Amino acid sequence: MKPFASILLATTSFLLVLPALAGPDDPASDATIRAVLEITRSRDTLDDLVPQIQEVFRQEFKKTEGDTPLTPAQERARTRLQSRMTALQADMLDWSRLEPMFLEVYRATFTEREMQDVLAFYRSPPGQAMVERMPRLMQNLMTSMRRDLVEMQQRLQDILRQYMVESEGG
Repeated sequence: MKPFASILLATTSFLLVLPALAGPDDPASDATIRAVLEITRSRDTLDDLVPQIQEVFRQEFKKTEGDTPLTPAQERARTRLQSRMTALQADMLDWSRLEPMFLEVYRATFTEREMQDVLAFYRSPPGQAMVERMPRLMQNLMTSMRRDLVEMQQRLQDILRQYMVESEGG
């Protein structure tokens, strides 16, 4: 019985220190990546982002409808379409679907040592401050980007109109 206990203790000890034995160039482990995703509240951020994305789609959808009132049949069709689009967006942006991709991309991008350092940062007071302020930062970025996207869309339409004029004359 005593040899079994020694082997069990040695095996358990080895498994506990295994992540620390990872070389500087070893890919990040799923456990470390998940710890970073957890401490940075990545899932919560994604869950908060989905309704915002859906709202942007709803607003853009309304712009395409124009001012002409819809018939009851058109209204029902629009409601079904919006429901299907919302369901698709929720499905495509579901954490259970995206987490494997996150793990793969992080693993391909970072070493275990780098992810351990990232994790240490996010556990520090400045890292926690960054996590706390990230939703506000993302909201501000989205607001700023929306303005730029509207301008870009207008400029692209101008370029397209210019192309149409040039192609008709050429």
